[in-house]
Amino acid sequence: MREYASKSLRFFKSPLVAVPTILFLAALGLSLHINPLVRPGTAAQYWEKACGIELGAYEGEKHYIYDSGIYPKRDDWYVYYLQRHHDQPLFKVGKEEVEALLREVVSKLGLPIAASRNRVCTGKSASFCTSELHKKNEKRKSCLSMFEQSERNEKAFLDRLSQLTTATLASPEPDRLERMTSEFDARWKHAKLVWITCGFEFIFLVCWWLFTFAPRVFPSIAGRWWLHLMLSPLLLMLPHYLGYAPYLFTFGPSGGIVYPVVALILTLPASWIPPSSVDVAILSIVPRPLSWISQVPGEAMAWSYRFFVGPVAALLYGASLVAIATTVAWTRRRIGSVLSARTRARLSRP
Repeated sequence: MREYASKSLRFFKSPLVAVPTILFLAALGLSLHINPLVRPGTAAQYWEKACGIELGAYEGEKHYIYDSGIYPKRDDWYVYYLQRHHDQPLFKVGKEEVEALLREVVSKLGLPIAASRNRVCTGKSASFCTSELHKKNEKRKSCLSMFEQSERNEKAFLDRLSQLTTATLASPEPDRLERMTSEFDARWKHAKLVWITCGFEFIFLVCWWLFTFAPRVFPSIAGRWWLHLMLSPLLLMLPHYLGYAPYLFTFGPSGGIVYPVVALILTLPASWIPPSSVDVAILSIVPRPLSWISQVPGEAMAWSYRFFVGPVAALLYGASLVAIATTVAWTRRRIGSVLSARTRARLSRP
């Protein structure tokens, strides 16, 4: 037992094992810290997205957004979103913060919004800003109507508002709002599994790295380096084929924490290999058991299908890596033998 523990310790002390293990762990932690799945928001932002009311703490949007709104309250969190071109970040606000501003919001529902603090209006045409103000006032009017239908009861109004999904409150599209609510429920449910997602990515990425470079760590299998290198791209893409990060090749690396970025960058050289009918046939029968831990992003305004790396392309990519590595190794040996021959010839001269 002690001998086994000693061998395991020496194995993890190897720089080829220890360095990537630490890097993957640090990348996961840093990614979640910088870009959490559900970001902390503010009550002022929530009320602006819900009713268009700009309170004192509201600083305006720094960048243009296509739309914004709220989602139903979940787990005592009030949730709002920003609709951007390729993603839809979520923000959560505590119950006490939202309720603390309720009376001030209600007092302003009957007052038209004449100006906006959104910085996106700077340098834009008058019609652009007028349109933004129109959206805010339509939201305000809808909230005012809801408040009156709640018999001007603040608590009843907030309870009713917090059960809604809104894009633009005044002109809801039932089908879209229903779809958005369903997708939001899935995102919220999956976000609770974030630590399972992190654990899976950490274990998988470390194992993938070890599989790729195992011949360098274990001398007994050094002769099979070509097989490990050839299968490495296919192994890297395996979680994607099994339902993890399903939007990997659509609008950017999404659906996970670190894995989508690693997979997308490392498979870029294979983008020149078009998908084949064999890829389609294989993927059509492969189950998707990993979809339940995939962190699926929100609705996008545009989908950008750049390329797709199927199983055939991954194997061809791996074979090309073996060919390149073999060529480089042969060239180095050739150059080394030529230089050695020249050195011996120089030394043998009288």
